[in-house]
Amino acid sequence: TAPSNIAVDQLACKIALTGVKVVRLCSKTREEAGGQGEILCLHDMVRKAAPPELRKLQALLDEMGELKERDERRYKQLKTKVELQILESADVICTTCVMAADYRVK
Repeated sequence: TAPSNIAVDQLACKIALTGVKVVRLCSKTREEAGGQGEILCLHDMVRKAAPPELRKLQALLDEMGELKERDERRYKQLKTKVELQILESADVICTTCVMAADYRVK
C-alpha cells in the first residue's frame, strides 16, 4: 500500500480517538486489501448499515459474481444512498488526494 494510504489510515484512527465521527473513503482496490482502521472505512460502514434488500443483493452478487441488469441498477441505487447518508453524517472524511475527486465527495 502507498505511503499516502498509510498516512490517511493513521490520521483517521487518531481523529476517531478524539470522539469525532470520521469516515475513511478508500479506492476499490484498497477496500479489498483491508488494513488499519477498517471499521472507519465507508465500505465497512455500508456493509453494517445496509438495509435488508441491499444485503440480499450483495449476497447474490457475492455468490453469482454478477447481477441481472435490473438488480444491478437497484443495488447501485441502494448502495449509493447508504454511502451518501454515512458521508453526510460524518464530521470528517479522510481520503487520499486521488479519492478526493470521487463523485461521493462534493
